[in-house]
Amino acid sequence: MNIASNKALRKSAQIIVSTICLVATLACGEGNGAHIPSIASRDTLKTPPCRREAVKYTTSGNDIAAIEITSAGNYMVIPTMDSIALHNARKQFSINKVNTLLRKKTVNGAENVICGRFTKRSKGAFTLENYGSLEHQTGNKLKLTAEKGKSYELDCIASIKRNSLDKLNASVCRTWELTEVETFIYDEDEKELDNHTFSSETMSRDYSKYLIMTEYGTFASIDKDGKTNSIGKWKWSDPTNKIFRYRYRGDVGNYGYIQVDFDGTTMYLQETFSEYDIKHLQKIKYVIISRCKPVYRSNFK
Repeated sequence: MNIASNKALRKSAQIIVSTICLVATLACGEGNGAHIPSIASRDTLKTPPCRREAVKYTTSGNDIAAIEITSAGNYMVIPTMDSIALHNARKQFSINKVNTLLRKKTVNGAENVICGRFTKRSKGAFTLENYGSLEHQTGNKLKLTAEKGKSYELDCIASIKRNSLDKLNASVCRTWELTEVETFIYDEDEKELDNHTFSSETMSRDYSKYLIMTEYGTFASIDKDGKTNSIGKWKWSDPTNKIFRYRYRGDVGNYGYIQVDFDGTTMYLQETFSEYDIKHLQKIKYVIISRCKPVYRSNFK
């Protein structure tokens, strides 16, 4: 990491550390009324090239729950929970420093989610690379055909109503590639004890490489080999300060909370946690900052 980027990350952490207790509270509940001061932003992201095509379709009576066409040129085919052989003793992932949004984990059914890139053939007709095709029929009906020949009839969810969050959604909702992760550690007096930038080897082993976020409230993390590691739902909890909450699919535990900010076309994801540390014999506060760059029509390789 160069000096400029290191200073930027340090500045981000120092600004939010004064409110780190509030963020710790957010990690344990709804966090209504809590606000985290936003770091100085400089968002130069352009509107995703496929935003007009972005849509979500749902179906019932078969093993496909939904399919999404995303603004960054990717698609997601999401199976129903009932179609997945769930483990009887499902592991619940607590929202903590070990299980941050992009940390690799196995969320039930995530490995069955198919992600790839699409090509628009005509209005309402798409080729889904390595899957099949999606074609408009009549009304709000679409036909999804897999390469193996199985077909599904889908119902279109109403189009998104653009609102005051339009610019923020346009910036966040796209496909991202993780480029850097840094952790800052503070003691109870908010004194920095340590900071660490993960090596490329550690990131490759422990973190997903890609993140898809959609305006329909879906997120998915994807490995470098194209395997979907996690999937879940997200929603703005404090859009003024660019804070959203998220929870993994099938999880009934706590929400995780993330503050988003931008430097040019780079997106920063900031998660904060507190826990007792045996090494330091006190409660330690962690600030994890992930840096991502936008990608278009990724084939997740």
